[in-house]
Amino acid sequence: MNSPWDSVGSGGRLHTARYAFPGGVSRSTIVALHGDARLVYSPGDALLESAEGLIAPDAEVLLVAPCAAHTLGLARWRDHFPRAMVVAVEGVRERVRQQAGLAEVRPLSEAEPWMPAQVRLHVPPACAMGEAWVSVEHDDRVYWLVADSIMNIAALADRFWLRWLQRLYGLKVGLSVGRMFRASVSDREGFRRWARARFDDGREHVLVPCHGEIDARPGLGARLVALIERRF
Repeated sequence: MNSPWDSVGSGGRLHTARYAFPGGVSRSTIVALHGDARLVYSPGDALLESAEGLIAPDAEVLLVAPCAAHTLGLARWRDHFPRAMVVAVEGVRERVRQQAGLAEVRPLSEAEPWMPAQVRLHVPPACAMGEAWVSVEHDDRVYWLVADSIMNIAALADRFWLRWLQRLYGLKVGLSVGRMFRASVSDREGFRRWARARFDDGREHVLVPCHGEIDARPGLGARLVALIERRF
């Protein structure tokens, strides 16, 4: 059986795979931290068994709930890896804990000691959805793991009710800002400044979104800045 996980970039530092959920398709991404330690961004319930080839049974595993809506796989992954820790942005920690049926969800800040210099955690300001981003510097690029904030969908669903649901949530084909995320940001000027500081730096960026296609085309940073300026 072929593995659903694909390597992103060189050296096997990042692996990503898609999983289905009742409202559509999302993406999980595994990042090698140090030694056997791994970060899993938006762990998908259906991907647990296939991830065993990428994560040692006794590895330290950091399970990142990337926003309040991504909770479906957290409990199974936490139960499977005895040295796993679930983290989320402070403002949605209790909501994530209840939705996932977990005894504990730790603050995102407690993950900082796990991070090598090339991997960073980012919390968009004034965001009620509790979105967390992860950046990975690798191959002279910066890879960005994002959840419901920025999407890059190739096509809307064929089935009418799914396509209706996608349009209800403001999903569009191509690089776009999620409608729910936009509505959840209370300080739009502050978010624009924050985003410009990360993307308008002359470096090559790669988007690895939970929803949609990986965007590794040149000039992503400038395109993201333009998108955010237009939508916020």
